[in-house]
Amino acid sequence: MHAAARERIMPTRVSFSGENFDIATGATAIILAGLLARGRVLRGWVVAWNAGGAVLLGNIVVNAILASPTIHAFGRAPSEINSFVAYPPYVWLPAVLVVAALVGHILVARRFVADPRTLAALRSSFASPLDSAQSETPFCKQERLPSIPLSLRLPPRRSTHLPLGRYSRAP
Repeated sequence: MHAAARERIMPTRVSFSGENFDIATGATAIILAGLLARGRVLRGWVVAWNAGGAVLLGNIVVNAILASPTIHAFGRAPSEINSFVAYPPYVWLPAVLVVAALVGHILVARRFVADPRTLAALRSSFASPLDSAQSETPFCKQERLPSIPLSLRLPPRRSTHLPLGRYSRAP
């Protein structure tokens, strides 16, 4: 993408030479995943990383939409119009990669919002020293994440077995 921006095939604004910093989220995700697997990451750090990554993803999506040929908010020059995503292999950027990043952020957020310990950990990590002196928990004390893979906690599955007469099998 950097080479495409340098060759003026794509707008510099939507490359990481411009305002596309969500590549940092992907790079730090590898590090964070390794630390999560070992259980060495504080819950508040994961929530902050996810929120920051979602903001960076939203930033590039808004910039890409504003640079589209129908809006062209950054100018009418061919180097400022985001039309390169209509051609292969760049068509995979909005069609697959952006959607995958968005789904990833939603899954991580859902995992931590569903866990009641997240709110308590966030409160303790953003508490002021004066508040922590009055509370039961010390300042910045957070529980470490267990070393379990990130997965959705789904409710138990109900049986959807429908009897089909003599061809049905017992559940």
